[in-house]
Amino acid sequence: MRINIKNWNKFQHYKDRRPKWIKLLIEIIDEFDADGLPKKFHALPDSAKLTFLLLACLRANYNKHIPYPSGKWLAKRLGISKVNLQPLIDAEFICIDTELIQDDTELLQNRPKLLPPEREREGYKEEKEREGRFTPPSLEDIQSLIKERGYTVDPNSFLNFYVSKGWMVGKNKMKDWRASLAGWESRNEGQSPKHKTASQVRAEYAARGEEI
Repeated sequence: MRINIKNWNKFQHYKDRRPKWIKLLIEIIDEFDADGLPKKFHALPDSAKLTFLLLACLRANYNKHIPYPSGKWLAKRLGISKVNLQPLIDAEFICIDTELIQDDTELLQNRPKLLPPEREREGYKEEKEREGRFTPPSLEDIQSLIKERGYTVDPNSFLNFYVSKGWMVGKNKMKDWRASLAGWESRNEGQSPKHKTASQVRAEYAARGEEI
């Protein structure tokens, strides 16, 4: 048997893959819909609400349906002591496919592997840099990090300096611009709060016989 979650596309951002997260609309906790009618999820028992959220997470592990060989197996996979699916079935959040499908065993044993992330998903730049494929930051990226960490580095000086260097650190391609920005901030500590220009930074490094 298998469990189908109705309207799954509302909870799924990825296509034909095992995601690291699912989309959950905050309207799920609303008591009434736009027409003033009671919403089914709000009226569910607390245990059923938890079961549905766990089922949605489990569904993301499989390309099509959730295997349902037994209640004991499902409870163990969800990490709860007991599973009662009837309230979710009655409220039409899920349905059970009772037909025995030949590849159920394969579904249980071989979950889909994680595939490369989509370019538009959050955190893409950070992941690419961790993988060694550096993506230069925008001025907004630099300004955001400076604001977040309370740095005193001038974002334009940092950006212009490394743009002029082709995002090279010495003879090597930069791997992590955040670490470089932190280095600039460390060198600013204890110095005048006045921001330095890119040419001033170059002159300081040249005087010490160092490369940036």
